[in-house]
Amino acid sequence: CVKRVDAQASIWVVSQKCFETLLSQKWDKSVFLHTAGSICRPKLKKGENYNEKAESEEHHVPDRRRRADPVPRRLRLRLRYKIAIVQQLDHASLDEIRQAVEAELDAKAAELGIAIDYTEFNGQNDQSLLNQICAQVAGEGYDAVIPIATLAAQCMVNATEDLGTPIIYAAISDPATAGLTGIDRVTGTSDALNTAFILDMMFAQDPDIQTVGLLYSPSEPNSETPIAEAKEYLDAKGIAYVERTGVNPDEIIAAAASLAGEADAVFTPTDNSVMAVELTIAETFIEAGVP
Repeated sequence: CVKRVDAQASIWVVSQKCFETLLSQKWDKSVFLHTAGSICRPKLKKGENYNEKAESEEHHVPDRRRRADPVPRRLRLRLRYKIAIVQQLDHASLDEIRQAVEAELDAKAAELGIAIDYTEFNGQNDQSLLNQICAQVAGEGYDAVIPIATLAAQCMVNATEDLGTPIIYAAISDPATAGLTGIDRVTGTSDALNTAFILDMMFAQDPDIQTVGLLYSPSEPNSETPIAEAKEYLDAKGIAYVERTGVNPDEIIAAAASLAGEADAVFTPTDNSVMAVELTIAETFIEAGVP
């Protein structure tokens, strides 16, 4: 008895009998009629005139010709949404975040009775590839984008600036430094480090540490603030430190090998370039006995 005539606007044509049955149910009729996308009216028999005023009085249906719609069109619940998940690169921490996001999207779709189609993109920590992905996502009309890690978030914000696409980022250590604050359509979660607390634990474990190694990538915005905080902390305590950096995996592995012979302990922030080779460099430090 029901025929859908407009998939986008969720407009339905309802037969007289079905309409009367729907209105007899114990739900909020005004909510049902509103969420259908427009007022559902019964089909009329030949020669019958539709009495909108009488129906409005009987069923409390709002007269849209005289009163503004209380729910803006952009806020109405749709039946299908399209989400892009843009991951900066593969490593265990970011993979876990992506999997958790996807699980929550699936749960929310089931809870609301809607479809959420999400597409994964991975930039492999390559700025050129990330730029291509961001341009593609911007051109394909996604309802929202979830970038994971700082470079992916910065790229997506820039690519969708003229579109107004909502951005919900994850794994950003310093959103302010990354330029991701103060933008109405941009929000997300931060995994900022408490650098002083981590270094306090380092010295609680071994008070005799004389030299601390600082391992990070200069291309990672996530590392700027915690490395600056670590230097300030160590300077205040009169502890020497050695910096070693790298941009690609080979350089990071070489930097770690160097620190293994120079430092009593090593501090590295939530640096994606370092985390991408964490298992390899962990073996290096374990063999050298450097925590």
